[in-house]
Amino acid sequence: MIELSVDIKPYSAKNECGDFHIYLELEDYFLLVVADIGGHGSYRVYQLACDISKFIEDHKNETLKDLLTLIHKQEILKNNGMTIFIAHIYKKTPIISYCSIGNTKAIIYRDNNILDLHRQDGILGYDIPRTIKTNMLKVMKNDILIAVTDGVSFHANDINYKLKQTKDINEIVKFFTSKCNNDDDSLCLALKFNIPDDNNFSIKHNENIKHNENIKKVDIFKHKPERKSKISNQIQIKSNHINNISKNKTIGFSLLKDEYLIVKNIKKDLIPLLMEKMKSLVDITKYEYIKINTFLFETVKYSTINIYLKENILQIFIEDIRAVEKSLEFIFQNYHISSDNSCIVNIKFEHFTHLSIDLFNDLQQMFKLGLNDDEFLKFKENERHLEKISEQTRLAAMGEMIGNIAHQWRQPLSVISTNATGMMMQKEYDILTDESFNKSCNDINNNAQYLSKTIDDFRDFIKGDSEEEKFDIKRLIDKSLTIVNSSLKDSYVELIINNNCDTELFGALNMLIQAIVNIVNNAKDILVEKNITDKFIFINTFKTNNEIVISILDNGGGVPSEIIPKIFDAYFTTKHQSQGTGLGLNMAHSIIHNSFNGILDVINETYEHKNITYTGAKFTITIPLI
Repeated sequence: MIELSVDIKPYSAKNECGDFHIYLELEDYFLLVVADIGGHGSYRVYQLACDISKFIEDHKNETLKDLLTLIHKQEILKNNGMTIFIAHIYKKTPIISYCSIGNTKAIIYRDNNILDLHRQDGILGYDIPRTIKTNMLKVMKNDILIAVTDGVSFHANDINYKLKQTKDINEIVKFFTSKCNNDDDSLCLALKFNIPDDNNFSIKHNENIKHNENIKKVDIFKHKPERKSKISNQIQIKSNHINNISKNKTIGFSLLKDEYLIVKNIKKDLIPLLMEKMKSLVDITKYEYIKINTFLFETVKYSTINIYLKENILQIFIEDIRAVEKSLEFIFQNYHISSDNSCIVNIKFEHFTHLSIDLFNDLQQMFKLGLNDDEFLKFKENERHLEKISEQTRLAAMGEMIGNIAHQWRQPLSVISTNATGMMMQKEYDILTDESFNKSCNDINNNAQYLSKTIDDFRDFIKGDSEEEKFDIKRLIDKSLTIVNSSLKDSYVELIINNNCDTELFGALNMLIQAIVNIVNNAKDILVEKNITDKFIFINTFKTNNEIVISILDNGGGVPSEIIPKIFDAYFTTKHQSQGTGLGLNMAHSIIHNSFNGILDVINETYEHKNITYTGAKFTITIPLI
């Protein structure tokens, strides 16, 4: 039986009171409202309360969020405003979903403890929260739900003292209204959940309260005649000695393989996303939805939870079920508790949407990132965009590499040609000595080896090998300079290196080389574009705390302040279209952030070099050590 009692203390007269309550029976649940219209001592306020009450009854089938939004938009509330506690009390399972906005306070009194129900600041008609939160709560035997229109000033100690004295809800509501401010209307509603063992419920209301004459004695949470459930009854394990069940006991199902794991260690804020996705994947009824949703919200506070999905089978793996074992027994039929207190809940649905491997992988990634459908579509679009950027950057880099190869090869080829021609002339005039011959051959061989090494370096760079390996900072800088050295010399850029770090990193060396090359090339292009006479690029490396820092500083005058916030954006460039793609710095930022979990930022720095003051852009790469 559920007992209902209400007490109202008007400021002046009942027909001038703006506080009201509603208790309506719908097909699947009861709608409960406790509300307070701003103002008192006026028939207009009373009439406004009647109008809003009628509006709520007319829209009683709306969701809690939608109903609150509709109320908020009513013009008649603009001059007064309203605070509210609104709830759905479900008939077939002991669950309440509720919203509370403003000064209306709601609590649950359970086992001599007070549970404050979540409340959001705001006033309907004036200002409501940007995101209205719907909360869910499982009702236990002998719980008392109390909602008071002006109850935010009540202290827990005062309330607890009174509730320990009496469990008579008629006395409780009178206690609350007597303690409310005498300068305003006040209303208190109390529901007591006397849940019997057979789960047959009826409602009994206070005979002294005549505010809602249409309240009838009805059964609530009452089991209807058994019918075929959409959840398969493969196995029913329900025993008073359930902890003694062995994990080796044959139970008709086992934990699905890891390939069907869609959410590992689900967090509370991901549960609504999971439940919404389940609606589109399986034929889930409203009651199944409520049961699963409530169980997850309650269990995630105490244990790690993994979610598995294979076609029409949903499995919930709970690492430690002890804190919520009673809820499990009440809500689910098909489950198995092992001797280590882990638990598998097995739920089978009649209809489901077939998932291809690609769609299943997308689903796993969506939950891992915590994105809804629209956000995930944008994420995938960004991924394709980055792939396109990567390809364009590599093509641009290949074009520049051909030019760099020409620079690198010019001098060695000249040496080889000079030595070969010299030997031919010495041979023709019969003056070629063994010593001269050996020296020329060594020069030719050394430069040929240099050409071969250059080919390997450029090939690795262009190939973009992303294999991870250990490498030290000196090797990183040396390989990076192999790519850009000739181009810098050709542009008369002096490179000054100060390497104070011998620490090793682990990762894709070639990708980090590409990032450094892109930054150095960007600095070189700025120096050439501005036609600076003495061109410098400084590369400094050092270790601080648990991080490797690599800074690249030029003397190009710095980056305009309005450009700095978007300098790493794709396709952003200050160069002429024929000179730049706007991809180099974006790619460098992406590599450092995504592949090394690092940071790339830029500032303008003024410094002295050889007693001359310069200003330039300083790009700093910060990579955490694993």
